Amino acid sequence: MIRFPNGGELFDFQNDASFWLLNNSGPGSDTQTLIVKAPTGSGKTIILLNYIDEYLDYTYDKTSFVWLSIGAGELEEQSKEKMDRLLPHRYSKTLSDALRTGFEGGDVTFINWESVTKAGNRATRLGEMKNIKDRIAEAHRNGIDFILIVDEEHRNNTYRAHGFMDNFSASNIIRVSATTIQNDSAKKYEIPESEVITSGLITSAMYVNEGVEDENGTELTNEYEYLIDLAINKREEIQEEYTKLNKNIRPLVIIQFPDSSNEQIELVEKFLERRDFTYDNKFVAKWLSEEKTNIEGIEKNDATPLFLLWKQALSTGWDCPRAKILVKLRENMSDSFETQTIGRIRRMPEAKHYENELLDNCFMYTFDEEWKEAALKDPNTYETKEVFIKPEGKELILTREVRDSSSDNFGEREVREILSNYFVQKYKLEAETRLSLEVKEANKKKMEADSWVFGTKIDRVYTKGKFVKVSDLLSHDLTKQGVISREVDTHINGRDKMHIINELHGIISMSDSVVQSIIKTLFHKTQYRRADNLLALENREWYAFIINNRDRLKESFREVKSSELSKNVQGELFSLSTYKEREFRVPNSEVYKFDSSRKDLEGQIFNLNVYKEYQKNMVTDKTRSKIEQKFEYYCERNEAVEWFYKNGDKGDKYFSIGYQDGFGQVRLFYPDYIVQMKNGKTWVIETKGGEASGQSQNIDEMAATKFKAFKEYVGRHPELEWGFVRNIGEELFLNNTEWEEAIAGSDKWISIIKFL
Repeated sequence: MIRFPNGGELFDFQNDASFWLLNNSGPGSDTQTLIVKAPTGSGKTIILLNYIDEYLDYTYDKTSFVWLSIGAGELEEQSKEKMDRLLPHRYSKTLSDALRTGFEGGDVTFINWESVTKAGNRATRLGEMKNIKDRIAEAHRNGIDFILIVDEEHRNNTYRAHGFMDNFSASNIIRVSATTIQNDSAKKYEIPESEVITSGLITSAMYVNEGVEDENGTELTNEYEYLIDLAINKREEIQEEYTKLNKNIRPLVIIQFPDSSNEQIELVEKFLERRDFTYDNKFVAKWLSEEKTNIEGIEKNDATPLFLLWKQALSTGWDCPRAKILVKLRENMSDSFETQTIGRIRRMPEAKHYENELLDNCFMYTFDEEWKEAALKDPNTYETKEVFIKPEGKELILTREVRDSSSDNFGEREVREILSNYFVQKYKLEAETRLSLEVKEANKKKMEADSWVFGTKIDRVYTKGKFVKVSDLLSHDLTKQGVISREVDTHINGRDKMHIINELHGIISMSDSVVQSIIKTLFHKTQYRRADNLLALENREWYAFIINNRDRLKESFREVKSSELSKNVQGELFSLSTYKEREFRVPNSEVYKFDSSRKDLEGQIFNLNVYKEYQKNMVTDKTRSKIEQKFEYYCERNEAVEWFYKNGDKGDKYFSIGYQDGFGQVRLFYPDYIVQMKNGKTWVIETKGGEASGQSQNIDEMAATKFKAFKEYVGRHPELEWGFVRNIGEELFLNNTEWEEAIAGSDKWISIIKFL
């Protein structure tokens, strides 16, 4: 597994993609072509390098990897450089190296497509030096297996490219791109864009035409000047926010032109020059196929250029995370090319979010309606409108809680103690310093009686029998399931164990190495003299225990996370000093997303919202949950309401309350609404999924913990009213006493009409 020089680790979604490739590739693979759809900015090179490293460690070391890249942007050189830096113990090659020494097990050869697919290239022509076909045949005679990696696969789906790949008779062809091509015979994996966003690698969303106002039919004489002016102003706003954070980052505006646009480029250059942005002062750069100016080092966060003029050259293979704004003056682009173009402004400059609306998003300006329509198909792309506060909203002052930067989350020792206490209490185990192995054997029997699996065999459940209807395959009929067992192999099953460790890491928010250390201390025999060791399993037993009890371990971690802290840990370490108090006021303005597809709602306003011009097309299925929509319409119809405000879900300018989860991790949550009543009362409301057909629609496993933290917060601020709001059908219910999951029949969930 890759270990970064700064001590960082892969994100969960990167590990998951690597493991999927690992589990579906190799000489025994049942599908040759594997397709990975990886959003731009997800770190596909990192994912592939980690996969290669794990494959050679755990699977088949007589494999030679061939990495095929496009020519634009020198992608193969960038990928090779990254491998040499992150996997220095592996051997990378260029095409020249392979022609000179051949292909060998354990090496990775980086090849530019153009060097092997153009007629007459040195690599494919006959001559004294062995050409690439000779080297491939030689490798096959030596028992070498090939796996091909096709980077940006949508760019080389040609007859000549396929012919070249056929020479390798590869066990697998792994195709990776943000815009993969349909292939019904391939096995596919898609990295969820939401997880890439959550990681902080790419922006939270993309705003289209923010600040573009309806000109009431007035024709603009220079559309490009209007759009670039908006981009300049937005760039200055973003720069100001970076400066406040003492970040030496200079946001970049990309201006994209049509292919036949030399005259338009000259007009834009003159316009920028009038604004004191020129090639001479280095504030303007140009990257065209026929001309490049001021582009040396432009990718650096502190580079001088503020504007980049370009056509198609940067659609693929260019990484400039400080690029935040795109002005689109181009027409008639393909959907796949648009996706690649959008990716140029989606990366975050420090691979993290700043909890700041301006810095955590990217912005696009265009009057190309066809292009805008295609871009808006992306669920993370929105049209937006800025709204401004009404005078009455400025009077409210509340107290919000923020993290105390001097307080740390619990570390390995505390989390291990919490987990040990959980297992001791739940299964009535014994845990004392230097317990005898006999006592730990008794602990094992207690857990075994509760269906935990022990031994050195791994069980695999499979489906068997006759199925008349396809729907029968989805049934849980135990008579149509079989179990096959085999002895655990710590080498072969090492990746299974690490995959489960990674899943636990996703729950606990601690690194893989720390999670593995905790699991080892609790259950492995080498740690049996420790007070918090519970089972003392032999090494192979420990591997099988993790693999066979995957779901039980995840269930246990989630149960601890959503519970209260263990009393002894809480009494020793937890206090409210973990949070600091700050003043909160409703922001003077807010940028809200709106659903441009809801033409029926155009021009309709929520009169009781705290902002002027807050529109009903801002409250649709695309922008709000069902319960949020129901609550906002309830407030709008309520004559007792003076105004209501929709709070943000992250960032310093929004109202927040602090809490700790069951592992002692310090967190914030942001109640959904503030409602000011005409009688002077101020309500703070959190909405959650309701109940349908007796089944809870609430998906927040931390709801009870947040409820308790909310109640304690209002206890410190008794001037406020509060509650959680949920629904059954169209009826809303409020609870501010004790959390109960069920609504129907509960005396805790009461009709909202009795409160506000």
